[in-house]
Amino acid sequence: MFSTRLLELRAPTLEELDSVAPNNPVFLNGTFGGVINSSAMCASGISEKTEHPGILRDKETGGLNGKLRFTAFKLLKQPLEKTFSIKNRALALNKMFDLYHRVGFTGVTSGLLSRKDIALYRYMKEKRMLNMRVFINIAVDFPFKDMPLEEIRESVKALGSPTGYGDEWIRIGALKVLMDGGILTGTAYLREPWGHKANKIFGVVDPTYRGIAQFSADEFTMLCQAGAEKGWKMTAHCTGGGGVDILLDAYEKVNRTIDVRPLRFSIIHGNFFTPEAIFRAKELGVVADCQPAWFYKDADAMLYIFGSERMRTFNPYRSLIDCGIIVSAGSDHMIKLDDKDSINPYSPWLAMWAMVTRKTERGTVIVPEEAISREEAIRCYTINNAYSSFEENIKGSIEPGKLADMVILEDDFLNCAEDRIKDIEVKMTIVGGKVVYER
Repeated sequence: MFSTRLLELRAPTLEELDSVAPNNPVFLNGTFGGVINSSAMCASGISEKTEHPGILRDKETGGLNGKLRFTAFKLLKQPLEKTFSIKNRALALNKMFDLYHRVGFTGVTSGLLSRKDIALYRYMKEKRMLNMRVFINIAVDFPFKDMPLEEIRESVKALGSPTGYGDEWIRIGALKVLMDGGILTGTAYLREPWGHKANKIFGVVDPTYRGIAQFSADEFTMLCQAGAEKGWKMTAHCTGGGGVDILLDAYEKVNRTIDVRPLRFSIIHGNFFTPEAIFRAKELGVVADCQPAWFYKDADAMLYIFGSERMRTFNPYRSLIDCGIIVSAGSDHMIKLDDKDSINPYSPWLAMWAMVTRKTERGTVIVPEEAISREEAIRCYTINNAYSSFEENIKGSIEPGKLADMVILEDDFLNCAEDRIKDIEVKMTIVGGKVVYER
């Protein structure tokens, strides 16, 4: 549940949740923040006496208001997660891939998996179920911020073969961490305080609050150093400008001893890029891994919170591209199945329309000078994504000698009416020369 996605631009209050579910525990989970009702507090042993920085309180009364940051999620008593056989997981993923084919995807990046989770994709390949090419980002599953460099090096070595290992179907991606929280929950780590308007949506009452940074630049530098030494592409979920600066600080420190440009380090989300950050990223060859549907869904809320001046740095695609940065694009799809109605819509056509028009879900045009051309937008979803995964020589464009992955559209993307872009239909999707979807 993301409060920025609701019409009122706020989360349900504790009183509202209690009124509709007085006896049943409710937890509205927004990944990096959430809301619980009184019954959930009781079940979890949370009371007015509970002290935790992730438990928010009413600004006026100081009482619990039901709002949580992700750092307090571990206090909640939740049902055990259901377990499924590898066969059932494969069948479910295969159905999701069928839906992805309907909008034209021939390959995806699996955002964050442990090394052992790769077995699912290998199972699908062995059973001839895999009809989507997969680049798999690997989670850092050891507490590197508390380790000396030599121990980090050993832990990275234990992860096995680095970025690029695999074949045309399954390939190891970047080594990834979560740098901060999220813009949708008021936990992204910003350059400046969130400000008083964030109180209405996220319950922020501290005027100096900038969000949550998981690591310092020095801590992240040691991980990046160990990763670069083994040939890993490094990346991080990073939604606030302060987090972007921490990442770039770390990348610059590693670059003093190892040229990181061939490793194509990246920033996932980023969202807030100042001109200085853009220049620093360009000098390091950093890929900007962006999610345009976030602009479509959330720019109105961010404009309300931050104002027009700070919004000039929000998803600045024109400035990034003009500086020579490779912008790759994706969806961060997680919840629900529809290409446009999912929590994070995965329709590339909706996303590209937002990049070209700078229009939001509410019809607002925000910082129109950061719009890009249709050709630039389609490159973000094709050859730029292939570059990000070191596969630009085998896919990302239709050329002799490359993989026969392509789509046939019912409209001319480059010349159709502008508002038609978001509703373009795919007539056929082809992966490896095989038709995997036909309308």
